[in-house]
Amino acid sequence: MRKIFLIVLVLNVFCSKVRSQEVNLQEYLSKHQYSIHVNADSSLLFSSTLQEALSAKMKDKKLFIFGEGGSHFLILNHKLLQVLKKYFIVNGMRYFFVESDPGYAVAVNSYINSSYLNSELPFYKEYKPDFDDLKKMFNQGHEITYVGIDFTRPRSFQLAISNIAKHLDENTINKITVIAPYVKDTIYLTYDLKRFIKYYKDIRNDFARDSSTLKTLLRDQFSDFKELLTNANTALPNGDRDHPMAENLLNKLNSDPGAYISFLDCGGYHSRPNQKGTLANILSKSVELSGKIVVLNVFCENCITKVEKVSNWTLPFMKGTILESFSSAAKDDIVLFDLSELSSDYQYIKEYGDYLLYARNQN
Repeated sequence: MRKIFLIVLVLNVFCSKVRSQEVNLQEYLSKHQYSIHVNADSSLLFSSTLQEALSAKMKDKKLFIFGEGGSHFLILNHKLLQVLKKYFIVNGMRYFFVESDPGYAVAVNSYINSSYLNSELPFYKEYKPDFDDLKKMFNQGHEITYVGIDFTRPRSFQLAISNIAKHLDENTINKITVIAPYVKDTIYLTYDLKRFIKYYKDIRNDFARDSSTLKTLLRDQFSDFKELLTNANTALPNGDRDHPMAENLLNKLNSDPGAYISFLDCGGYHSRPNQKGTLANILSKSVELSGKIVVLNVFCENCITKVEKVSNWTLPFMKGTILESFSSAAKDDIVLFDLSELSSDYQYIKEYGDYLLYARNQN
């Protein structure tokens, strides 16, 4: 009987401590959140208070990482990206790194700065209004440079090559085609991704050999051409993409050292600084960015997409009583929780980033 009494006593003490921690967590979350307003057109708006908090958080930082939670197809992620993008552009963002490839980035940049004849981005028509907004900001004097850090895709590679070629005269194109036939020959569009990546490795090696000649022929277009043909990331989708993506990002920062703020948009799988080998983890341990990163991840409860089921598996702590604390504390359907001042009892939560965007019933 004495043993049973002691066991019950210990359990009561433990449960009491757990309940106390849950209350403390909910109290903290209630006091450290920012509601995000939804405009009449369903776009999002950050309050001046939230913008001031972001500015304070980014003081002496170099990189802001936005981890798209739930699904890449979650419209909420796109809306968040748009408002974050505008905020950071206005506040001096230099580079916008994306979990996509250099071909996509070169095409976007060519559209924004209107330096190419073929600038309609036919494969990205659904995002054209967003690019038009960026073009306006560029014309207002904001310097915006997209950088694709993921593996190269054949369609965006072809689009970017086409944009470059249309800026050259036929005689120059013919000379370039002798050493770089892919400027005209698009047979690689018929390849599956595995075969294309092997093809890309071969033409990347050819570029390294012929770069001096191509530089003379391409002149002003050489920098974009080089961006397309020097992608370090040749991993397949199911391979280790994080290390080469980190290499691409750090190479770009090192090529243009300065007190710039940069932005990285990637999936929630890559944006977990506590998980060894993820993109955020590798960057956080680098000489260039150690102690210089702010991370925002997204959790979406009862959310749906038309493409796939929304999953929050990358944030495993968001379940049970912890999830209840976040849900109960949230004053609106979309709120941003600042986790940076949580007690050490919740270190396992803090390790997932400085901010957690909690949303419910979104699509």
